[in-house]
Amino acid sequence: MKKLLENLIGLISLPIMIINTFGGIIAFVWLIILSEWNLIITGIVGLFASAFILGFAFLPALAIQGIGWLIFKSKAKFLSYPFFIIAALLNILILILWSVLVYAYALENIQSSTPQVVALLWAYGVTVGPVQWMASKEGPAQIGSFILTFFLSLGCLSLTLLKSLGFDYYANVTYISLMSFAFIIMSIINIIGMFEKKN
Repeated sequence: MKKLLENLIGLISLPIMIINTFGGIIAFVWLIILSEWNLIITGIVGLFASAFILGFAFLPALAIQGIGWLIFKSKAKFLSYPFFIIAALLNILILILWSVLVYAYALENIQSSTPQVVALLWAYGVTVGPVQWMASKEGPAQIGSFILTFFLSLGCLSLTLLKSLGFDYYANVTYISLMSFAFIIMSIINIIGMFEKKN
């Protein structure tokens, strides 16, 4: 199951990786041309500080997951499942909150003459960049981080594209749907992983 997901996500990750790499650069250069110094400065600060802030925000989920592992190693293995599911849900909610804050800040702090798509590209880079960097430090074996990063990238890409076209409602629905799907997949993987370890 894990290997299948890794192969599938790896196959469709290439265009997203290209956007992750160049989207932020394009937005940064475009913002310089438009003299959007507020977003430029906060974007640079955000990229450096957010990895630490998000890492701190993920600690409660890590603690809950640790409790789950302790219970799993005892005789009451079945009772550990809710802890892994709650930890996954907490991480998803943190990423959703992070996305909402960054995109809202971007759209509220651009000049009226600046095209909205520039701010959305900036928000995409600031939202996804730190999470992708943290996931890269964990290595390919951490399928949970891989799934989170993939669906966050896909969700934020949908936000950027649909909002730039004026479809705000569909952008929000698509984003929430993708993040919900990520939670379902992570929950299934956790349960399957527990059964594999049992056997």
